Amino acid sequence: MVGGACEHVRDVHGVISSMIDDRGIAHAFWLRAPGCGEIRPVRLPERGRDDVVVRTVRSGVSRGTETLVFRGGVPPDQYARMRAPFQEGDFPGPVKYGYLNVGAVEQGPPELRGRTVFCLYPHQTAYVVPAGAVTIVPEGVPPARAVLAGTVETAVNALWDAGPLLGDRVAVVGGGMVGYNAAVIALGMGAQVTVLERSVDRMRFLEQILSGRVQLLMSSALQLEESIKVADLTIGAVLIPGALAPKLITREMLGTMKESSVFVDVAIDQGGCAETSKPTTHDDPVYTVDGVIHYCVANMPGAVPITSTRALTNVTLPYVEQLADLGTIGAVTANSELARGVNTIAGRLTYEAVADAHGMDYTPLDDALAAGVA
Repeated sequence: MVGGACEHVRDVHGVISSMIDDRGIAHAFWLRAPGCGEIRPVRLPERGRDDVVVRTVRSGVSRGTETLVFRGGVPPDQYARMRAPFQEGDFPGPVKYGYLNVGAVEQGPPELRGRTVFCLYPHQTAYVVPAGAVTIVPEGVPPARAVLAGTVETAVNALWDAGPLLGDRVAVVGGGMVGYNAAVIALGMGAQVTVLERSVDRMRFLEQILSGRVQLLMSSALQLEESIKVADLTIGAVLIPGALAPKLITREMLGTMKESSVFVDVAIDQGGCAETSKPTTHDDPVYTVDGVIHYCVANMPGAVPITSTRALTNVTLPYVEQLADLGTIGAVTANSELARGVNTIAGRLTYEAVADAHGMDYTPLDDALAAGVA
């Protein structure tokens, strides 16, 4: 039995991560009642042809959301909005909750078998889900970092500041983690939601997990233009890791939106996905172009500075300590993870995607180190 603070919950995850039964019995953390949790045995269902069996490696706890759930603080009128994918039970309990899971695929399609994946799944030692519900974690990314893929705070703050009203039309460009969470929150606010996505597999997953509550459209320039034209709020949630976001939304497209409609560019950290985007701050978050209100805060999680700073610090501190102990070159040479994060050394650009995005010369890191430029 577990009771008291959320710190105890984190301890439980460390214990149950190794408790996997070869007979098909997994173990899950359930909130039995506010402030009181327990570990329950769960018999895994038979795997379907398009399913994967995942063994949990890391299960992350959201300090803000799950503390609220653990103490029974979810308001009744927010139950639907706070519901997590694959959740069982309901608030205030009993409920099996959570959405930050990294695991290893033990059974499934050949291309997924043995791969480390991220899934929006509650705290459970093993589980069976559709293959489209998991996302492959890039090689070299530690599972403890991969659980941070649940970028819920970004979507939450974007929607809070945009403030859609009941019945408003919301167009979400990109169905990844931020786009998905933005869609869920907008649904909870009573909006009519359209998600534009170019991955068929991702669209299948969204269709299943959102139970047909949103309109899913294959993203194209024509479809984007048509969706933006009727939207009261458009959210740009486009991402190309390590590179500039593509300018998918033209000024002409935004110009077709209704007067005083809102555009939120979550991709502004990567340059923005609209031609009219420019970085803003929490102190001065909006500006207007052609009658459309633009919200382009470059650090949206900064609206919850304590939560976001603690999350970032917990992950980055070991690297900072290694840099301090070994120096830049020593740490980069000793730690391949740090090496993958090097962008520049002595004026040379060592990250290819950034070099391509800016039309600059690219020098492989190994070549730069061998040349002694540092």
